[in-house]
Amino acid sequence: IKGKSFAVELTRAGLAHLFIIPPFDADKTAAILAAQKEAREANRGIWATARYQGLFHITSFHADPWGNDNMNLNGEAVRIACVGVEPADLKGYKLHNKRGEYYEFPELMMEPGHTVLVHSGHGTNKLNPKKQMRLYWGRVASAWTNKRDAATLRDADGGLVDESLHSGRGRTK
Repeated sequence: IKGKSFAVELTRAGLAHLFIIPPFDADKTAAILAAQKEAREANRGIWATARYQGLFHITSFHADPWGNDNMNLNGEAVRIACVGVEPADLKGYKLHNKRGEYYEFPELMMEPGHTVLVHSGHGTNKLNPKKQMRLYWGRVASAWTNKRDAATLRDADGGLVDESLHSGRGRTK
C-alpha cells in the first residue's frame, strides 16, 4: 500500500496485534495501537474470536527447549501480550500446565502491546517495560511436557483467558 504502513494496515484490518519486545520506536507503536483499538472496537478479524476478547493473549509457548529440559528450565517459556486498549495488571492471574500446576503472577502493570516472558526456572524478575519484561516460575523441574501440553492463562476468578497447545518440538497451536 503506497504511502501507508503495512503494519498499521494489517492491524487495522484485524489481522494482527501489536507485540512489543523492547527496545521499540514509540512513534511507530502509537500508530499501530490506534489501528488496533479501531479494529478491536469494530470486532474485525482476530478481535471477533474468543481468544482476543480479554486483556491478555499467549503469543508463544516454548514447552520443549533444546537439550535436557531439566537442565534448560529457562529455555521453557511462555510469552504473554497485553492486548487491551488500556494498561492492565496481571496480578492474581495464573498460568497453568496440564498437570494442574500453576504460576501466579505478582503485580505487573502492562501497557497495551507490551509482552512478558515467563521462564520455568530461576532468575531475577525484570519488570522494566523499557526492556523485555521477564518473570521466573522458580521450578526445579520442567513445567511442561514435551508432547500434548497446554499453557492456560486464567484470570484471578479462574476464568479462561487464553490457551496455547503444544504437540511436539516446534509445533505450537
